Amino acid sequence: DKTVSIRQVSSLVRSVLRRLLPPQALGSRHNEASLSRSIRTFLSMRKFEKFAIRRALKGIRLSHCPWLYPGGERRVSSEFHLAARRKMSLLLIFVFQDLVVPLVRACFYATENEATKQRLTWYRKPVWARVRVCCVLGSQYVELTAAEAAAAKTIHNSCNGALRLLPRGNGKGVRPILNLGRQKFASKKYPNGLKSVNFRLRDALAVLSHETRKQPEVMGSSVRGQTHILQVLLPMVRGWKAAGKPPMNVASVDIHKSYDTLKVKKVLEVVDQTLSEPDYLIKRFAAWTPRRGLRFIQKARPSSEYHPFMQEAEAIAATTRNGVLMDLVEYNYAKRADLMNLLSSHLEYNVVHMSNKHLLQTGGIPQGSVLSSLLCCMMYGHMEKKRLPSLPSVHSAKWGADAGGEGGKEE
Repeated sequence: DKTVSIRQVSSLVRSVLRRLLPPQALGSRHNEASLSRSIRTFLSMRKFEKFAIRRALKGIRLSHCPWLYPGGERRVSSEFHLAARRKMSLLLIFVFQDLVVPLVRACFYATENEATKQRLTWYRKPVWARVRVCCVLGSQYVELTAAEAAAAKTIHNSCNGALRLLPRGNGKGVRPILNLGRQKFASKKYPNGLKSVNFRLRDALAVLSHETRKQPEVMGSSVRGQTHILQVLLPMVRGWKAAGKPPMNVASVDIHKSYDTLKVKKVLEVVDQTLSEPDYLIKRFAAWTPRRGLRFIQKARPSSEYHPFMQEAEAIAATTRNGVLMDLVEYNYAKRADLMNLLSSHLEYNVVHMSNKHLLQTGGIPQGSVLSSLLCCMMYGHMEKKRLPSLPSVHSAKWGADAGGEGGKEE
């Protein structure tokens, strides 16, 4: 295990502070122990949690600090006591902001973990640098020069994504996660700014979402969320019980490196087979509901099928209540050839940025893209169709009967 425990991190911080702060700063061992507990609490916080300085001040006894009461008099007015409290608050802010945080940043790298969710995992900086080199540069990424990265950015006309590594936990290595949603705002170097990669892919997402709804068999046994899980599972359970079979067992499995092992050429081939129209019309509108707030929605249709916004709104209103729909009067046409070129550029020439280095992804599909989950489902749906033709289709009208009847007997 290459991680460092919070106890070890806090022990290093306490030993450094013991040599930097004079004994008169805190005044007593009680205050030193209280500060140590506050440092331990600060280092144990989860991601996105905030630490208020009043939490550290709560256990400090101001009467133990002679420098707060120059005359030695402890019975003072409330204004004098508040002034002493502000002085101690400034000292604690200095300790945490100018000593603890820079020290931890210089010696350790903290990140969340797949196994512990928002709880931080700590690594020593040299160890994490070695992990990063072994897991990234030695696998599916190659380093580019600054000139090559600038040329790729100019060709794609988008901001490069940022790559970070997410530990899997339990010695399973790390997972590369891309932030493809960041953008560059207007500057001297880029007068018009640079849009994010995911922004450029929104038309492709709308078109592929339309095709997968039109051809649900393309997705194989994949589902679109927790609500869809119930819609698929309930008919199967009913068919299983109607057939008088024994109690059902559910197994959970994980496909190792499912995104990283996909062949880009095969993905593009499956997408090309899925696209059924030469041109698509993409509409964008806004929807507001009390539960989800304001959302911007886009839908794609064949360019030959134009429906007025009121007709679209009536269809949405049939399943949505207590909401407001607003037509943005924003229409865009996407050609099949342009979509394929965009996907080819995104998958085959994906340049990312990590620690002042520019990397080119040489295999798999990028995790962090708005299309990654959809493309992965389409690939495994294609595999089911070719390799497992006897598997009952979850999208067929006879799914419950097939799962509970003869179709469910096949191994």
